[in-house]
Amino acid sequence: MLLLFAACGEFFIRAPLRLLHGTEWNDFLSPYIQSRAWLEGSDPYNLENFVKFWPHDKPIFTFVKKDAAAGTLAFNRGVPSPYPITSFVVLVPFGLLPWNAAETLWLLLNLSALLFVIGGLVALAGVPWRDIRAWVFAAFSFGLAPIHTGLFTQNPIILVLALGVAALYAVRKDREGMAALALTIAICLKPQVGLCFVIFFLVQRRWKPVIACCGMSGAIFLLAVARLAAAEAPWWISYLNVSHSVFARGGINDFTPANPIWFHMMNLQVALFPLLARAAANILAVTVGLGFAVLWLLCALKRGRDSDHLLTLSALAVISLLPVYHRFYDAALLMFPMAWAVMGSRLPRKAAWSTLGLATLFFTPGGVLISKVAERTHLSAAFLNNWWWRSFIVAHQVWALFLLAIVLLIAMRRAGRDSVNEQVRNSESAEPVPQAI
Repeated sequence: MLLLFAACGEFFIRAPLRLLHGTEWNDFLSPYIQSRAWLEGSDPYNLENFVKFWPHDKPIFTFVKKDAAAGTLAFNRGVPSPYPITSFVVLVPFGLLPWNAAETLWLLLNLSALLFVIGGLVALAGVPWRDIRAWVFAAFSFGLAPIHTGLFTQNPIILVLALGVAALYAVRKDREGMAALALTIAICLKPQVGLCFVIFFLVQRRWKPVIACCGMSGAIFLLAVARLAAAEAPWWISYLNVSHSVFARGGINDFTPANPIWFHMMNLQVALFPLLARAAANILAVTVGLGFAVLWLLCALKRGRDSDHLLTLSALAVISLLPVYHRFYDAALLMFPMAWAVMGSRLPRKAAWSTLGLATLFFTPGGVLISKVAERTHLSAAFLNNWWWRSFIVAHQVWALFLLAIVLLIAMRRAGRDSVNEQVRNSESAEPVPQAI
């Protein structure tokens, strides 16, 4: 219980307490504004429209007008955000509200989503709350720094995780329509995370929720496009320009040190760039991610539909973080491997302890913390620009994800082999059926 109190104390300080002091700039502001623009039939990716639809009950920042006029708003600030156009349809209920009401509702929804994820994973693991493992997992979840960052920045990651857990639970209860709806909203809000759950259901041969999800997602996309087409808003070109700006060298989503906040990224390119050229780092990261994905698929297909779902989904979640753009808060996906390591049945002991050990590295915002300490101690530029400092010290959490993916893949392989051996033993021990004479 002491562990739980300590974790809850850290959680309260790093998330709710900071939120009580207010956040002037957050990840919900841009999609909220863009949703309002979409409602009016205006291009949601246009810089001028971002200023035009700024909420009346929130003072506009000076830099927003200045960067919008210079055309550098997306490059410097990442807004208008290159969220999928489907997200603006999903966020329409918030766009209809004044900013203060919408932000309050969004915060309450995300806090509720976190509690739902914790409770949902405990239920999926089949562990009762009287079992100490459930409380240990809750403590680890509240102590996870990406959760704090996700809530504080008001990013949709926590809500998307809750939707994924809801889909898993709905399928278990044979409510495939509810599962499809949860998957659809998850993909529309954050496709790079929501697709993990869709791929998982595909491998599990849960065809109905996947097909229904694809149909509903397609319908939402067509609705989003039709609204802007009717208003003759040229959104596609604006979307491409915004996407190019945020990922350009030095842009806010660039994984190289040309971006002042490059250490916020969690994709493998961040750790590889100090060792390789930019293009080579990108190619190698994608290659590693695809290689891990193939190994995961082979293991998952061998294990079958009734295998350990938490382990299978945990490995996929970690692998998905490596090849493409992800920020620190997306490492909230580590809730799945932590749930498996703490509450799984018949765990490989070494794999479980290795998983927990690597996950505990995310109890602090490592890269950000190290960079701030280095800045305040005035370390020399030659030291800070060293390849080993950038790759292995600042980006140590990226390497932790890389190692964790390997640990979970090995655990999947061994679990599949043990399952096959057990089936063989059961068949050999079965009594022979008497033959008719």
